[in-house]
Amino acid sequence: MTIGPDIREAIIEVGSAITILRSAGNVTGEYLKYKLNAQVTKPFIQEFFLEADIPYDTGIVVGDVVQINVTTTRYLVMNLIAEMFENEVIKYAGVFYKCNVLVDLKRPTEDDWDDTQTYHRQTTWTTYGGAINALITTPLYGHDLVTDEELGMLGLERHEMYIATSEGVEQLDRVRLSAHEYYRVETVKKRRYSAVDVLEIGEDTRSATTTTTTSSTTTTTTTTTSTTTSSTSSTSSTASTTSSTSSTASTTSSTSSTTTTTSSSTTTTTSPPPPTFRFEVKTAGADTFQLPLKASGTYDFNVDWGDGSDSDITAYNDAAANHSYSGAGTFDVVITGTITGWRFLNGGDKTLIYDISEWGPLNLGNNKGYFYGCTNLTVSATDPLDLTGTTDFEHAFRNCSSLTTLDVSSWDVSSVTDFGIAFYGCSSLTTLDVSSWDVSSVTDFNHAFYGCSSLTTSGADNWDISSVTDMTNMFSGVTLTTVSYDAILIAWEAQVEQPNVIFHGGNSKYTDPGAAKDARDALEANGWTITDGGQA
Repeated sequence: MTIGPDIREAIIEVGSAITILRSAGNVTGEYLKYKLNAQVTKPFIQEFFLEADIPYDTGIVVGDVVQINVTTTRYLVMNLIAEMFENEVIKYAGVFYKCNVLVDLKRPTEDDWDDTQTYHRQTTWTTYGGAINALITTPLYGHDLVTDEELGMLGLERHEMYIATSEGVEQLDRVRLSAHEYYRVETVKKRRYSAVDVLEIGEDTRSATTTTTTSSTTTTTTTTTSTTTSSTSSTSSTASTTSSTSSTASTTSSTSSTTTTTSSSTTTTTSPPPPTFRFEVKTAGADTFQLPLKASGTYDFNVDWGDGSDSDITAYNDAAANHSYSGAGTFDVVITGTITGWRFLNGGDKTLIYDISEWGPLNLGNNKGYFYGCTNLTVSATDPLDLTGTTDFEHAFRNCSSLTTLDVSSWDVSSVTDFGIAFYGCSSLTTLDVSSWDVSSVTDFNHAFYGCSSLTTSGADNWDISSVTDMTNMFSGVTLTTVSYDAILIAWEAQVEQPNVIFHGGNSKYTDPGAAKDARDALEANGWTITDGGQA
C-alpha cells in the first residue's frame, strides 16, 4: 500500500517547507499543506488559527514550534490527529496557533537575609528560558477580541498565553516581553491541550530587588515632681500598643510619666530591570554571527543568543562573541551590561542583523561606520541611542536600504561634529524627524542624506548651522516638499552662517517670488553655492 507515501509526495509538491525549532537543534526537511480556516468571518481565527495536512512520517509533535520557511512565520503545534486507512496512518491533520511574541521566563529564588540588624531583604530572579515563542491574546474561545484592543497588547487585566508544556512554566513565574514589560503567571492550565499550557497572566509589580526595613519601638519616660497634686501612671508599650495599668492620686506630691512610641515601618525599594540592547538575527541555515566589537571598546556584558544559550563577554576578541546557530531561524538577541564600541563598517555579518527593538546600554563609541552596509536593518526602537563620546557619525547608517523609519527624537547629538555620509543610500527611509537635534557643533554634512529618495521632510529648519562649512551633495537625490525646503532656506539665512558653503538641496524646489527666494539669494550673496530643483 502506498497511500501514505503518495500523500507525502503530494504535500511536498504543493505544500510549504518548514523547520521545527528546538533548543537541541532545528529539524529541517519537513513539509505541510495548510488551508484557510472555514471560520473566515472571525479575524483572529483567520490570521492566527491554521489547519494543515502533514505527512504520515513527520517528526512533528504537539508542543513544537514550527517555522514556515518562506514567510518565517512561526506556529505552535496545538493538536495532531492521525488519519487512518486500513489500520495504517496515511497523514496527520494538524492545528497550529501563530506565535506573536518572544518571551523570557524567570523564576524567583529564595529571599536572602543579608543583615540581621536592619533586615534588608533582596529578591533575585533566575532566567530559565530565553526568547521563547508563544501566543498572547484574550481567551480564544467564547468571544472575539475586545474591539478597542489589538492582539498582543496587554493591559492590567488577565490575558492568556499559549506555550509549550516543555518550557516548564509554573504559577508565580515572571514573563518578560521587553525591558520594561513584565507579567505574572496567575494560573497554569494543563488539561486543555496535551503538551501546551494555557497561562493566565496579569501585570507583575514585583521588584527585582526588595529592601525591607523594620524599626523597633522606643519608649522614653520622663518624671516630674509637684507639691500640690500627683498622679502615677504605669504604661507598657508593645508593637505600638500602649495600655494604662494603674493610676493613683495624692495631695502632697505627684509623678507623671510620658511615653513616646515610634511605630514600625516598612520601606520597599524597587530596582528597575537593567536596560537591554535587543535585535534580531536571521539565518538561512547553519550559520555564525559575530558581534562587531572594536579593539578600542569597553565590554562587560551578557548576551542571550535567542537559541537557549548565552555568553559573557569582557573583551573585543573574546571567542564567545562569535556564535554558531544550528539552523535557519529568527533569533532575538538580548545584551545586558556594558557595551561601548560597535562597528560593521560594511563587513562582518552585516546582512544577518534585522530589527533593533531596543538600544538599551549600547554606546557606539567613536569609530564611524557603525551600521554601514546592514542592508536588512530596520529599527523599531524608540528609546534613546547613547552617543556619549561620539563625535564622528560618518557612514553611520550608510546603505541601510531596508530602513524605513528611525526615531531619533530623543538622541543627544550635541557632541557630534561630523555627519558626513551618515544616511547615504537609505533609499527606503521615509520618516526621519531631526527637528530636535542640537547640531551647533557640526561642521560637516557632506552627502549626509544622499540617495534618501523616499524622504520628503526633515525638520532641518530648526537647526543651528552656525558651525557648518560643508554641505556638498547633502540632499542629492532627495525631493523635499516645497514647504519643507522653503522653511530650511528661510531659517538658515536668518542665522549667522558660515560663508562660502557648498549646499545641495537635491530636487527640492522653492517658492518664487517670496521669502524663500529672498533667503536663497541672500545665502548666495554670502558666497554659498546652492544646487536644487529650482523654482516651484
